[in-house]
Amino acid sequence: MLTGKEEDQGTRALRVLCHILAGAAIALFSSVLLMFFMSLAVSGGWLQESLMPQLTVAACVLGGLIGGMTAVKRQRTRGLLLGIGVGVCFFLLLTTIGFLCFDGMSVENGGAAILAGCLCGGAMAGLLGGGRSGKKKSAARRKKTRLAR
Repeated sequence: MLTGKEEDQGTRALRVLCHILAGAAIALFSSVLLMFFMSLAVSGGWLQESLMPQLTVAACVLGGLIGGMTAVKRQRTRGLLLGIGVGVCFFLLLTTIGFLCFDGMSVENGGAAILAGCLCGGAMAGLLGGGRSGKKKSAARRKKTRLAR
């Protein structure tokens, strides 16, 4: 039989995992949308075709940032771990889709750069959005003003 504390910890873990998966799905959607607009720019002649590997990594960074920010905004605690979790899950989604659409997945085709982009985007989201809550900020501000007097 589970006690209330163990049950509460299980629901917290489930909530965090749901936020990570939702953030990874948002990251995937925003990355695909960014890649669509980048491909329009390449086909329109505004960008060179030789820039596609860099544009792919940039789309992964921005997608990881957008998905990580949504996950971190929903779950305020442990922002960096949550952002990195979104980056890892986003990379796994990209790898799975790439493996299903194409016959194989190799690291030589830019997989390491895409992994680094996903992780960097998620980590940036965790660092930028993982601030303290309003209660803690106001308590720290009051304490600082008391010490200044």
